[in-house]
Amino acid sequence: MEINKLITSESGVNHLGLEAGSLIRGFKPGLRFKLLILVAGISLVSLLTSTLLLFNFQRQQIIQNAESNTNALSNVIKSNLRHAMISADQGMQKEVIQAVVSAGTVDVARILDRRGMVSTSSSPSEVGLWFSQAQPACQICHASKTITTKKTVIFSKTLGLQSLLNVNLLENDAECQGCHAADGQVLGLLMIETSLDAVQAQLNAGYRQTGFLTLGTFAALASVLLLALRRYIIKPVEMLEKGVSQITSGNFEVKIEIEDGDELGRLAQSLNKMRKQLRTSRADMVVQNQELLVLNEVALTVSESLDLQEILNRAMETVTDKLGMEASFIRLLDRGTGSLTLRAYKGASEELCRKIEQRRKDPAGDISGEVVRTGKIYFVANMASDSRLQGLWDHLDARSYIVVPLKSKGNVVGTLGLLSYAGRPVSDRTVVVIEAMANEIGIAIDNAQLLAQSHQNEQEASTIYQLGMQVSASLALREVLNAVAEAARKLLDVDFGLVGLLDDERQEVVLKAAAGIRAEVFVGIRIPVAGPDSGSSFMSGQPVMAEIYDPEQPIIFDEELIKSENIISFLAVPLERGGKILGLIEVMTRQRRRFLPRDGQLLMRLAHHVVVAIENAQLYRQLRLLVIFEERDRIAGEMHDHLSQTLGYMNIKSSLIDDLLVDGQLDQARESLLELKQAAKTAYTDVREAIFNLRTSVLPEVGLLGTLRDYLAEYRMHYGLVANLIIEDEAQVEFSPEASAQLLRIIQEALVNVRKHAGANKVRITFQSCGDQVWINIEDNGRGFVPDQIPGTDQQHFGLQIMRERAESMGGSLELLSHPGLGTRVIVRVPILYQQEEGI
Repeated sequence: MEINKLITSESGVNHLGLEAGSLIRGFKPGLRFKLLILVAGISLVSLLTSTLLLFNFQRQQIIQNAESNTNALSNVIKSNLRHAMISADQGMQKEVIQAVVSAGTVDVARILDRRGMVSTSSSPSEVGLWFSQAQPACQICHASKTITTKKTVIFSKTLGLQSLLNVNLLENDAECQGCHAADGQVLGLLMIETSLDAVQAQLNAGYRQTGFLTLGTFAALASVLLLALRRYIIKPVEMLEKGVSQITSGNFEVKIEIEDGDELGRLAQSLNKMRKQLRTSRADMVVQNQELLVLNEVALTVSESLDLQEILNRAMETVTDKLGMEASFIRLLDRGTGSLTLRAYKGASEELCRKIEQRRKDPAGDISGEVVRTGKIYFVANMASDSRLQGLWDHLDARSYIVVPLKSKGNVVGTLGLLSYAGRPVSDRTVVVIEAMANEIGIAIDNAQLLAQSHQNEQEASTIYQLGMQVSASLALREVLNAVAEAARKLLDVDFGLVGLLDDERQEVVLKAAAGIRAEVFVGIRIPVAGPDSGSSFMSGQPVMAEIYDPEQPIIFDEELIKSENIISFLAVPLERGGKILGLIEVMTRQRRRFLPRDGQLLMRLAHHVVVAIENAQLYRQLRLLVIFEERDRIAGEMHDHLSQTLGYMNIKSSLIDDLLVDGQLDQARESLLELKQAAKTAYTDVREAIFNLRTSVLPEVGLLGTLRDYLAEYRMHYGLVANLIIEDEAQVEFSPEASAQLLRIIQEALVNVRKHAGANKVRITFQSCGDQVWINIEDNGRGFVPDQIPGTDQQHFGLQIMRERAESMGGSLELLSHPGLGTRVIVRVPILYQQEEGI
């Protein structure tokens, strides 16, 4: 328990010590305290120094006075003793010395002979004592090598008391030599001791008086100094401190009231000037921060969306509200036409907007157009100074109007117009902020337009691709042209879409297809492309367009037709392939429409996309005609070589039968009739087979092999001939429609020959790959023949010739192998490259 108390007590002491140390360390003296200490210290040191100097001066004066008095007394005593010594009157000497001591001025007076023995003294007990040079009082004089006849020193006696010792040499003058020998210059010493207690008491009294005087002087000096310091230093410094503290805390309204012209006054003036500058700077900073906040808010607002109209609306709301404007307008520039369109506004009525737009039609009154042309800001602080603004708003002399260009990457994309409230004009600084905002808005608008343009281009490309696919879905020329006309009408959203093809012989474009309501009236119209009224621009490959139809335009129609159909605007582009004009695509509207260069480019893209399809359709049409002509020639040849001969034979036979019947030769007539019947049966079979073969065609979804399988199955059923199809690798025998049709006709012709001439009951058709070719082998088990001596009629020769021509038209070949009694083999070789190219 005692130990705990001791520990607690020690902890308390330590805690108090720590608190005291913390207080000492935490104590931060102020200027007043420092100046007080400084003034007190300087005053005290000055007074103490002055006092000590004064004390020392007084002490020296008193001691000097004492020494002077002692010296004077010593001279008097010496004079009196001289007479006694000369007369050798010892009693007189004692009386003189005793009289001096009795006067109270001297404490002790003694005479020492040459040896240092006291011969006469005011204190009888000293007579006969010896004084040696080793004594402290004697060392004061004898420590110096300088010899003088008189010396006055101060020495300390016991108990710290001090005495004034005056020593005079008693010289052996001539008068003294009557009693004393003349061999020595000094007869002895006269020593006079005077206590300095009275001097010390006098000094102490002076010390007290001086101390009181010093304290009073110190107090008065300190008070005066403190008052002066307070008036000229402490108070101004406190005012400076307060002012600086207010400035530091952000209060720039408190003025430092120091009117003195000294350094502190000038410092106060500098601080006041700095305060005003800081107040102005803070006001500017507040304005700048507010402007930056508004600018940042505008940037964030316009960057939150990529929809153009939403960006315009948000920007308009933010700029108008944050800048405190009465009305604002955003106009966008159409780069194609160079026109400005009002896209967003706030604080203005529709009637006022129409009035402003009406004034803009006059180039002299089009302020926004001027800003776009020059790229410079239009700013008028007093709207009354610009006559172009008269009549639009009231209080024009108290309003400001500004129009800034909306720029992106150095290009003007539109304008921003702002109208201030009456009595709240716009400053030049605000104009700078508005310009920065306009740049942010311009960049956002440009990005939105680029994105919209990208989407539009993507959509247009997709539309053109889809329209091109629709156009390319058919190879029929009429269907292709009708699809192109409809695609042009849909692509540009117009009333009519027209397609014409060039007639080289007559140098006219003939309209072959039209899309739109009552568009058929344009089909068949011919447009001249040569002569003074020809479409020179059109023939040079350039689009031709008109906002309002003009008969002087190079692409012209019947004027009555144009009027009857209310055609106002049109756009025509050439169909061009390899530098050659094939025709045109034209669109027309019943409403006034200003076609833009990009519309012409878009229609040109469609023309480039579909011209191949049109050309393919034309080529396909020509090819079909050629194929029809060739097939007709082949059928005509077959009918002439076989069917016509058969019918001629039957005609002759029927005539013979008729003659035999007339002559009554019934048996011969019956026999000829049987021959006629057989010939008719053969002709019927041939015609039926020809029709069967012509009716069989290769369908794209079935292909050649599927068609052959169905054909051979039906062939076996009709003609009793076993025909087998063998395919080694079905993946390698894919053919184009043209190749498939030719191969089918070759196989059909071979089967006809087998049925008619081979006398076979089995046929095997084999497809196999051999390098870069496909071999088709058609083998029968018939009677065979010598190839150079083909039996039968010329019809078989004609059939083989047709088969060979068909194979060669595919870039292949046909070989005939046969031997009597061993059947016949037809080998058709078709290049794989051919089938790949045709299949693309």
